[in-house]
Amino acid sequence: MRTTISLLLFFVVLIPKIDGKSVPTNISLAIQPKIIGGQRLSIHERPYMLSLHRRQAGFQCGAFIISAQWGITAQHCFPLMETSAYVVRAGSDEFQKGGTLHRLTEIIVYDTTLYDEKVPISDIALFKVNPHFKFSSSVQPALLPTAGTFPNPKVLVVTGWGSLRPRSSTNKLRG
Repeated sequence: MRTTISLLLFFVVLIPKIDGKSVPTNISLAIQPKIIGGQRLSIHERPYMLSLHRRQAGFQCGAFIISAQWGITAQHCFPLMETSAYVVRAGSDEFQKGGTLHRLTEIIVYDTTLYDEKVPISDIALFKVNPHFKFSSSVQPALLPTAGTFPNPKVLVVTGWGSLRPRSSTNKLRG
């Protein structure tokens, strides 16, 4: 559940400005404290999805591929800012197996100011991986708006590693 909410908050933070220009605010979002439901997806439907893992603690969060060597996620997904503590899995619709593992070699955060005791104000982090992502039908960068454009989507889709039911122990790619 936490991952899906993280990605939704990531979109809320990212949409208001692109390249320093304000985006039209006629986009309305209904934020719920939990996201349960949706449907199971194949990684081929959302090939940009990653699962971020802390080596000693397991699954942390969902993330997106933005280029062959960079990914993006929520800053709060990095309680430790040590690259050696993390790996990401690409190309799998199961967060714990399949696909390829990539070490993190750099973590970049925009601002370390906290909104409260735990949540960063700018809850965005970029990370660099090694080896680079090898693009295929199950590993692709997310489509991002180009500079100077202001997307006005009719539908926003949230994907993450969630459950179809409350308290389910099966975490598969959902959308």
